[in-house]
Amino acid sequence: MITDRAKQLIELSEEKIILQKYTSQLNSFKTRQQQVEKAVSDILPFANTLRVFRQKNIIDCDVVQKVEQFLHSVKLRLEKFKESPEWIIESKNFDGNILERSIKGITNELHEQLSQAWKNYLAQKMPSTNQEMLNLLVKIDAFKPTIQGIRYLNDQIQRQKLPQLLRSLRK
Repeated sequence: MITDRAKQLIELSEEKIILQKYTSQLNSFKTRQQQVEKAVSDILPFANTLRVFRQKNIIDCDVVQKVEQFLHSVKLRLEKFKESPEWIIESKNFDGNILERSIKGITNELHEQLSQAWKNYLAQKMPSTNQEMLNLLVKIDAFKPTIQGIRYLNDQIQRQKLPQLLRSLRK
């Protein structure tokens, strides 16, 4: 009887250890998942804006090599994860800080290049406005609302640093 109880306690103890390990692993998986989801949500707007800028021939930037290196490292980690999901639990195998720094570096570089491309695009596409002529025309009552509208729109365009998509990210 005592030996049976001892065996049951040993089995329960071993089961508890297994469940604790499983819980710890599950928490690590969730943490890793959150880190990856955050990385994707951070870079996605930049990637979408870059895609649109390329389609519209607004930009021809060269971050491809940096992004390809990053994607290659992600691909290697993904392959290892598929082989053995437990692999991702170890900090040495998946360091969320390194992922975050990589994403931050890429997004900062993309933001700079997209901002510069946007400024160049606006400079090319914006019609030149003769301020002296506007100053003369604004004195005529019939032209006043139109001139104010032109100045307002010009100010709005000049303040637009980057399309709305990215502007909300950089606040």
